[in-house]
Amino acid sequence: MKKRLAAHLVFLALAILVCLPLVACSGSSTGDSDALKQKIESTLAELKSCEGEPFSLAEQAVADAGIQEYLDDVGLTDEELCRAYLDSFDYQVGEVSVTGSSAQAKVTFTRRSITAIAKAYLLSGKANAEEGKQVILDAIDSTVSEQKEATIYISKTDGGEWDVTGALSESLHSVCL
Repeated sequence: MKKRLAAHLVFLALAILVCLPLVACSGSSTGDSDALKQKIESTLAELKSCEGEPFSLAEQAVADAGIQEYLDDVGLTDEELCRAYLDSFDYQVGEVSVTGSSAQAKVTFTRRSITAIAKAYLLSGKANAEEGKQVILDAIDSTVSEQKEATIYISKTDGGEWDVTGALSESLHSVCL
């Protein structure tokens, strides 16, 4: 059961983070680095504060992750899991440079390592359903947040909108593992 849960935790945290790029910067068509930076910052701010569309997408990603039965067994809701994981999430958007239809954004993320969360859970030695919720929350809470930098490569779509979906998704996956 522990190995199954650890695998679910890793998959779940990835599912949470996959949702972020679905809204980040889609819709900005100015080509201006300040406007692009502002859109990245506002999207990340909503995610960090567990509000708005980015957080709703995180909850939906958890719901779609295929582990609802397990979460129900341990009494953990999608919202509780998202809030726990994002509790220490932070970001700092650095330089955003635009050249024609492409851009680069430097972002420093403060996040908990998904691998470290799974390890903390496995080392807890507890795997029964009665303790499951608290063990998962404790594993998340006990994992120290660390900073990790990422360069996000963004390009415009044929419609002239900035599309960071793939680039941000890839960056977050590598940063959070």
